[in-house]
Amino acid sequence: LALVVGSCAVGGYVPQTPSMPAARAALRPEHRIFHDYLVDYGDWVLIEPYGFLFRPRVDFATFRPYGDGFWAPSDPWGWVWISAEPFGWATYHYGFWTWDRFQGWVWGPGVDWGPAWVNWEIAGGFAGWAPLGPAGGGGYRGDIPGGAYLFAPIERLGSTDIRAHAVTRADLGPATEAARPIENVVERDGVRYNFGPDFEFVERARGGPLPRAKIETAVGACAGEGRRKEAAAESMAAPRIEATR
Repeated sequence: LALVVGSCAVGGYVPQTPSMPAARAALRPEHRIFHDYLVDYGDWVLIEPYGFLFRPRVDFATFRPYGDGFWAPSDPWGWVWISAEPFGWATYHYGFWTWDRFQGWVWGPGVDWGPAWVNWEIAGGFAGWAPLGPAGGGGYRGDIPGGAYLFAPIERLGSTDIRAHAVTRADLGPATEAARPIENVVERDGVRYNFGPDFEFVERARGGPLPRAKIETAVGACAGEGRRKEAAAESMAAPRIEATR
């Protein structure tokens, strides 16, 4: 092997070190694992002042974060979002979402795992949720068609078919005038997040008990392929990204 390499060098060939993609190189080292796992499911686009963000390969007009999946009630964690999307293990449990009028919904990575990074609201008989933006705020650049929130009847929380019942703020109409935030912030393992609607409140709306879910069981319900299930299970089991490369 040494002779072969030497002969190539003599002939004018200089071996080139493969260059790192610009988006990956621009990410913080602890965030590059997300680039590697998500690159097959979308593009990394430069949006200032955030840097490179992940834009999933979805229908631009209809896609909404926390729209394709369901809420699983977990005693330790509160409402855990279980995504049916192959990138969901990362984008709904780490980092933040923001809206850009040119790119649509885009996601930025983070290191702390949470059951979901959303704001919650109550509007009449509906519960609503919207993705947290940068620094835990809105951070939406431009008007989002229909608004950032999705709403569903309170009694449907915990149902795996909640997508069929979800509507936007625009669709909900006058009921949103009385919307009020749910500020049920808790801290677990040093991470602060919104627990969401109290389980007892949802049980009263349902007229019966709310079956609790084990996180591993809930992940399996939406994991349609081996790789997706493994990635989701790994992310659930490792609440904080520590590895750098």
